[in-house]
Amino acid sequence: MTSYSIREKAIGIGIVLGILFGLVQVSSSPSLSEGLLAGAYAVILVLVILVFLPSTKWGLVAGLVAAVCEPAAEFAYYSFLYGTGIAVGLVPYSALFLPRLVILPLSGLLAGAIASEFKGKSEIAQKKGDGKKAERRHRRD
Repeated sequence: MTSYSIREKAIGIGIVLGILFGLVQVSSSPSLSEGLLAGAYAVILVLVILVFLPSTKWGLVAGLVAAVCEPAAEFAYYSFLYGTGIAVGLVPYSALFLPRLVILPLSGLLAGAIASEFKGKSEIAQKKGDGKKAERRHRRD
């Protein structure tokens, strides 16, 4: 089994989620609010980062990469389907949608901060547990 570095995981998570968000964006109903979708993307990003990334820095990296890859995925989709001319015309709307540009990196940052807090507490609890085990072994001897 291959072990990936944290940097590779953060970038990979951002790319995969950005592409998925882009595909959802182009296939969603026009009646769905852009803000609602951005909020859903933020929740998904937080949950995925909580599981896979241990720090605030890498959560922010994953959020930034997702914020860049989502409009890139939309551009690729529209370019393939309608041609590059139409896709170029849609890029400013897709890439400069402010809530998405703000929400995705901030949600990555938040998730990384929560994950680092939980990781720190679990490591402290584990060290305390290891110390108690060693103390019990010492008493038995």
